This record gives sequence, structure tokens and C-alpha cells, in this order.
Amino acid sequence: MSISRKTTLGFIIGGIVVIASIVFGLSDSVERDRTINKESSPIEKTDTTVNQSVSQPHNDIHFFLENSGSIDGYLNPNSDFISCINRLIRDAELGDHSISTYYINSGVYESNKSSSEYLRTLTVSGVSSYGNRMTSDINSMFQEAIQRCKEGGVSILVSDGIYSLNLNGRDQSPEQLLDALNREKLVTRNSIVSAAEAFDLMTVVVKMESEFEGKYYRCNNANQRIDQIRPYYIWFFGNPSAIEQVVEDLSVEQLPGFVNQVKFIRSKNRTARYSILTRGDSKIGDFRSARGSADDVHEVFEAERAERGANRGLFGFSVAVDLSDIQLPNSYLSSTSHYQISSGYEMKNIYEVSDADEWRSVNSLDFEPTHIIEIQTSGRFLGDVSINLYNEVPGWIQESGNSDDTRSIDETTTFGFATLMEGITEGYEKLNESQPELLTLTLSVNP
Repeated sequence: MSISRKTTLGFIIGGIVVIASIVFGLSDSVERDRTINKESSPIEKTDTTVNQSVSQPHNDIHFFLENSGSIDGYLNPNSDFISCINRLIRDAELGDHSISTYYINSGVYESNKSSSEYLRTLTVSGVSSYGNRMTSDINSMFQEAIQRCKEGGVSILVSDGIYSLNLNGRDQSPEQLLDALNREKLVTRNSIVSAAEAFDLMTVVVKMESEFEGKYYRCNNANQRIDQIRPYYIWFFGNPSAIEQVVEDLSVEQLPGFVNQVKFIRSKNRTARYSILTRGDSKIGDFRSARGSADDVHEVFEAERAERGANRGLFGFSVAVDLSDIQLPNSYLSSTSHYQISSGYEMKNIYEVSDADEWRSVNSLDFEPTHIIEIQTSGRFLGDVSINLYNEVPGWIQESGNSDDTRSIDETTTFGFATLMEGITEGYEKLNESQPELLTLTLSVNP
């Protein structure tokens, strides 16, 4: 972000970088040292045409740190921000990833530093000699990050994520700013769609928090010195397999100051092995699988409700499913709120498989499930049953944004962040409109 405010267009859910545009403007009233290092020239922009035939090794990481003036408050030696970046880069080294480091504001500047030197110079003076820190073209920044990851490597961008406009010296209300941002988010949406159609783009957004001691610039360009906790964000761009490996190697959920994450993926071509468990404590009523069948059980026969005991009048069973191809956090996959089930059934529970599960001793499967889904009904139980998994936008995205920071500076929200994320979520909604379900399990219960 810039010393004044920037226009952030962008967003990838969700957990890792996004396509967005941010144009930084500088108010005449802002008094700050604005250093442009004449010796640091921006690297040449990459071709914005995505080449599907280019595939980089999965161990390539392009690390972009926004170094405009509004980041300065995070650059305190003992802050979680500094600790997080140290962990990201050192863990990437441990995972045998090839790391290229950049600073980014109005242009993209390769640091040409070793990892140790890059981390040692995470100070205001160390980052201020790269580019024009008055402005930051976030749209170009996201475009650059996506182009560099293409089909193989992963791009990581660290930014405070504030969504603002170039005011050109004119005062504008928060409402006027957000109206403009609502129009500009469409650029982000289109960028996401274009990139994801060219290659299987996955976007992960991680919310972080850290100590912030320095000048904070409000949406009207007034500034105030603060000493408090402030959020910032990490975006990951890449294809799903590459991002999954990087997120695992970097232990994202264990990073200092981690708050939450969301992943955005295309819903097409997601598959899973699954089978009804015909024995066990979760079987309510009676049924059998097809006689002599050794395949995964997707339908049952001679189904009857329970006739006695606490479950009298109910019918239900469990489904073992392998969700390893669905690149979403387990906390997401294990929440019943992200599933819809048809035919009057209710999803009672979904949980991770463990070696000690009771069902293992009475059921034989030729695949290794990751989760068990328990369903039941007191109503109509015969017929087809569909269980659908959706990639929904979590509540923390909306809760992390505010629409006016002129009166107070909240420790958990970022001006315009929810609007920024709408550009990303709408991009993936457009991509997935013909198939909104990430996964559908189709079952049949027969008399």
C-alpha cells in the first residue's frame, strides 16, 4: 500500500495471492520522506498473455513484499510480521524450494539478495531504497505474481491489503471511495477468470496480525501515529498441487500471528472415492448392499427403519469418503455447514478418520477414506440421496473489512477489504457458475 492510499483491486480463497489493482495517491497534506532510489530500476514486466505450455518446477517460489510507506509500522524487530517473514523464507529453504525475493510498490524490484541478507534488511531503511514508495500499483503486482507462477511455481505476496484510491488532492468521503471500488473490483474479477481459464489457478488468502507502531493513513489521507495490533494479509497463487506442497512445507497455520485462511479453487473435475458403511454403530435401521458386490457401495437394498430402541422410526448410515483431492483446510471439510443434503436427510456429523475408529473392525474398504459422514432421517428415506460440498466464502472475510476508518482504527479490520475480496470471490463464482458444487456424492436407498 502507499503512504497515502491505494486502489486495490483484487483478491485466492482461501488460506493462500489474488488479482487486484491498487493505485496509490498522495495527499498534499501528508508529510513523509518519499525516497526514490535512482539506482533501483523496476524489472521488465512479464508478458500478460498466459502461456499454457510453460510449466515451472513446483519448488520455485516468488516472494513479493509490498514496501510502500504504509508498511513501515510493521517493520519493528520483535513484531510478528518480521517473525512471520523469517519463518516463511527459512521454512521454504528447508523444503528445498528455490526462492526469488522482490520488493513491490509502483513497480517490481528484484532484491538480488541472499535470503539472509533479505531478512537482515527487513527494516525501514533496508526496504526504502527500492522504487517510489509514494505509490503502489497493486493490479500490476497481482498480474506479475500470477504470471510468474503460471502452471508450476508459487507466488507469495505480503501486503496490508488496504483498498483505496488516488485522490489527486481531492477530498472524498468513504462512501464515494467504496462506490468507486465497487466498480473497480470488476477488473479483479476479470483477471481471476482470465488466469484460471488459462491454467488451474488456486488462490489462498491468509489473514495475519502483528504489532504495528508507526503512521496509519486513513481513507481520507489523514494520518495518525498508532501503537496497536493491525491485520495484514498473505496471498498465494499457483496451481493446486504446487500450493498444497508449499502451504504444507511452510506450516501456514503455525505462522506467528496466523488468524485465518481461505482457499479458492475451480470446482470442475473434483472426484472422490466413497462408500456406504453397511455395518457399525452408525447404522440405523436395516439394509444390505448388492449381493456379491466387491465394489464401493453407493446403493443399498431392503431398507427398513429402526423398529425399537432410542432410534425407533429413524433410518441412517455412514459414508466413508476420501476427500484428499479437495484442496481445502480440514477445518472446512469437517464442518457440516458447507454441505447440503437432499431428500429430507440430515447430516448429523462429519469427522476425520482415525486408526482407532470402530467401523474399521466391521467394514472392509479397498481405499483409505479421510472422513466419515453420518446421515439420518425421520421422514422419507427411500430414493436417491445427494450430498453436495460447496466452496463458500467464510464469514471472516466480511468481518475483516470496514467501510470507514476516519473515526476509529480497529485492530481486526481493514478499510475496503471485503470489497477487495468480492473481486476474487465473484471471479471464482463466474468460473464455477455451471458447476457450483465442488463435489457430489450420489447414493440410492431401495426397498
